[in-house]
Amino acid sequence: MMRDYVKEKVLARGKKVSIGIDVHKESWQVTVSSEGEELFNGRMPGDYSALRKLLHRFVDCQVRVAYEAGPCGFGLYDRLRADGIEALVVIPVESGNKVKTDRRDSRKLARLLEGNLLKRVHVPTEQERAYRELLRTRRQLAGISFTRENRLVPDRDLGAENIR
Repeated sequence: MMRDYVKEKVLARGKKVSIGIDVHKESWQVTVSSEGEELFNGRMPGDYSALRKLLHRFVDCQVRVAYEAGPCGFGLYDRLRADGIEALVVIPVESGNKVKTDRRDSRKLARLLEGNLLKRVHVPTEQERAYRELLRTRRQLAGISFTRENRLVPDRDLGAENIR
């Protein structure tokens, strides 16, 4: 069975298109809107190739994509920018509803993006991200070292004569 985002049908031609994505590790909920009309709303695998298939259905369109900053990082941002698509990583949006769903979140992102009502977060450069990762790793190793040094029980069974 072919998924909606894979079909060859052109969804829009020559329009301004806003795409809101609720990003998760395994899957993404995507909503596409243009001129107040919802053109697409669906779930797809959490990889860029699936999103790219959907993006190809917007011919000669000015495409803008927004997703919330979170644990999934900036890989999607990098891929979109490399393909010449305007991408925004935004602060998490309050839904205002008691029931929070991925579908509602992606719809709200698309709607707010269309109205230019979203606030971007700073996306660190590759060098800044590498430096952060280095610091994060150093902190983890220092914590492990500190824990090992302060252990009451030795790591190896060295015998009673070697315990101070």
